[in-house]
This record gives sequence, C-alpha cells and structure tokens, in this order.
Amino acid sequence: MGNTVRFHRTYTPAQYERAAELWGRLLDSGRVSLKNDDYGSYLEKVTEEHLLQLIVNDGEKTYDYPAVTVTLVSYSDMGGYGSDIDAANVRALDETPGVQVNIDSSRDEGQAWTQLGELPGDLDDEVDTGLEWLESLVQSIEALNDYPFINEDRYYEYESECQEAAWDEYILSDITKDLDDWAGGYHWEDFGVSDDDLREMFYERVENWSFQGAGTVVCGNQDEIVLDIQEVVLEAWRGPLVDPAQTALPIAS
Repeated sequence: MGNTVRFHRTYTPAQYERAAELWGRLLDSGRVSLKNDDYGSYLEKVTEEHLLQLIVNDGEKTYDYPAVTVTLVSYSDMGGYGSDIDAANVRALDETPGVQVNIDSSRDEGQAWTQLGELPGDLDDEVDTGLEWLESLVQSIEALNDYPFINEDRYYEYESECQEAAWDEYILSDITKDLDDWAGGYHWEDFGVSDDDLREMFYERVENWSFQGAGTVVCGNQDEIVLDIQEVVLEAWRGPLVDPAQTALPIAS
C-alpha cells in the first residue's frame, strides 16, 4: 500500500506572523466553538503552541496536537438552539473560501465551519491571497458582535425562501382542510378553484410572517385569510350557479 504525501504551504516569517494573528483573532472573537477532531469532543481553548503547529501543518494534526474544527455559526431546531438569523448566516458563508457548510433541511439544522490553521484556498493560490480571504472571514465573524447579519440581503432571501416553502409544507393542507370543513358535504375542488389560484389568493392577503425556530414560518393572519377566501369564492360561485331568488345555498354556513 502506497503512502499519501500531503504538501503544505511555505510561509515567509511575515506571512506566518500574520496568519497567527488572524487565527488568534478568530479564536478570541467570542463567536466560535472548537472541536477536537481526534475525539469529536468540545475543546475549550487552543494553546498558542497548538495553533502555531497547526498553521505550519496547514490544519492537519501533528504528532503532539489534534486537528481542530472551528464552528463559525450553527443552528438546530432539533437541538433546541439557533434561530432564523443563524440559519441565514450559515447560508451567507456558503462558497466563502476556507469555509465548509453543511445543511440538513429535513432537520432544520446546519453548520458553517473551518479547519483551524488551514489557509483558505488551494495550494496553487498565493499565500497572500489566502491571508486576505482569512482576514475577510475573521472580520465577518467579529462583526457579528455588533450586528447580527453576515449579509442582510441573504437573510431576506432566506426569509422569502421559507415563506414560499411553507405553502407545500403545511399551508396548502391546512387551508384546504378548513375549506372542506366549511363546504360541508362538498369538497373544496367542487368550487373549481385550482391550487395555483388558491395559492395566489392566499399570498396576496398575507399581512405578516414570523419564524418559529430556525426554518419554519407561520402566517399571522392565516385564519382571517381563510375566511376571506371563503367569501370571495362563495360570491363567485353563487353568481353562475344559483338562482337570484334562491335564499339558501347547499353548503354549510
């Protein structure tokens, strides 16, 4: 069985000093958590010697020290922590040099992480370029102490994505059940309104959304919307199908 050779970057003394300073700032940001990759356990802190050895070894474990995963942002509805802002920030870090992002939408959880000491970019990239990427990442994480969003536009995109997804996840089934109950012996489909029409009527009447956890949104006026849709559809249905002299409709009131 052959041996795998891993090549590492070569730093000048000035570059090495800058790398140590930037990684140190990230560790001191108060925003990250650390994991000992040998045991998968929480690591309270990293010594200076540990950090310096990982920089030289481009993030790989050394004889004396384990590799360390730095979690930058995470959230988990299953685990009971995190928020919509954390979820958006994880997504905002996607495709950031040096950052790995894992998202499990089925469990509403995700993490953005980097390998301590591993300079962002490929080995073919200039060290100074990797240091610039690292500095940009550090600044983004430090800025969270003063402002909650890594990218506010990405937050609003995520909010819109969740609002759109809510239709298939639960809103359609909820409101069609309500409408079927209202229609009595009839089925909602008997009124000739398609799901697409229903969706349009619903979304144009939404007044507010709110997050429940990191990935689920609820419409604050959903009950009122259902009542309004009932009135609109009933009025449209009454016209062509019911004699003006008829005083009652064959549906539940």
